[in-house]
Amino acid sequence: MSSETKSSSGGSQAAQYIKELKSQNIYSMNVNLVKNRFKRKQLYERQKKLKRKVKQKIRDERKKERKVLGNAAPPVNKGRSRDALREFDESVVDPNDEEVKNDIEMDEFESYYKDGKHPKLCITTRVKPSTRLLKFIKEILYVFPNSYYYARNNFPLKQLVDECVENDFTDLLIFNYAQGQGINGLTIIHLPYGPSAHFRLRNVKLNSELERPAKLELLARPEVILNRFTTRLGQRVARMIAALFHQDPEFQGRRVMTFHNQRDFIFFRHHNYIFERVEDGGETIYGPNNKIDIKGSLRMRGQSVKGRFKRLKRDERDIKETKAYQGERIINNNRILARIQEVGPQFTMRLEWLRLGVHDNRTAAEYEWKENADIRKKKRKFNL
Repeated sequence: MSSETKSSSGGSQAAQYIKELKSQNIYSMNVNLVKNRFKRKQLYERQKKLKRKVKQKIRDERKKERKVLGNAAPPVNKGRSRDALREFDESVVDPNDEEVKNDIEMDEFESYYKDGKHPKLCITTRVKPSTRLLKFIKEILYVFPNSYYYARNNFPLKQLVDECVENDFTDLLIFNYAQGQGINGLTIIHLPYGPSAHFRLRNVKLNSELERPAKLELLARPEVILNRFTTRLGQRVARMIAALFHQDPEFQGRRVMTFHNQRDFIFFRHHNYIFERVEDGGETIYGPNNKIDIKGSLRMRGQSVKGRFKRLKRDERDIKETKAYQGERIINNNRILARIQEVGPQFTMRLEWLRLGVHDNRTAAEYEWKENADIRKKKRKFNL
């Protein structure tokens, strides 16, 4: 029997099976008409399970069909997500556009990319910050190299900007906290001539609030990843964020900062690269203090290998947390596996406005872009 005959017979059997499932009374009944709430809940769970079974069977049949037909298979349905239904945006940047290149070469951040200027950040808060905000600032200092925290006290914004310019700070970051909302705002002021931007902050998590909190360390300059900033406005915001970091990362530090834009929400994540040595038999050598010497032997501070593994096997969670191999050299053809470990904090940013000049409440600077009600109504048009 040919493969096509088999597939057709299998397809007919699957279609018959799906038809039988759908023919059951519970599949099409309206469970909301059942007055007894315990019975209604029971019928709803059975109906939900049956519908899930039908959907899974249909997906399996489509997968088999694509495997048999190959290139002749119908295209996969992309669904009706907001990303798939995104409206065309005329401000999307073409990488080869000469006008865009000239604008970038003349913006306020070009000295950081061209001359290798090093950023110097002043980080402060609103007047009378909360305890949680101060804990958040403490972790933010690990994120940005060459950053300094100064208490806001009752200094007005005008005086704060003048002091930063006088002390050669390149950027001023102001974090806000609102009662009942938590940490909810970030204002970035590029000094001395602007621009300035304000972001809403949501879903803020400190390092201690992560599932497996990592140890905060003052490590080397990180690698910065900026994803999906495709429009003119998006590239300007991305360059503003990138100017907060040194343009010469030290990759030996194995740190990476990610700003991922999706539907105009910028997700920030902080990770460390972790390396693990795996033996030929597939066994992983655990422990953060493990190192490989020139002979390829394993050194553990005052403990034998056997004793170390006995202690680790007592607690599976301890094994997972101490799984990191921090060896600096890889020699003698040892098998090394790499993974990433999340370090806090994590949060989501959304741009509210971007304006020319320095935001110091002295002048009504011109807005380059500002979110309004009309922009919020357009769910299928993204600005970054």
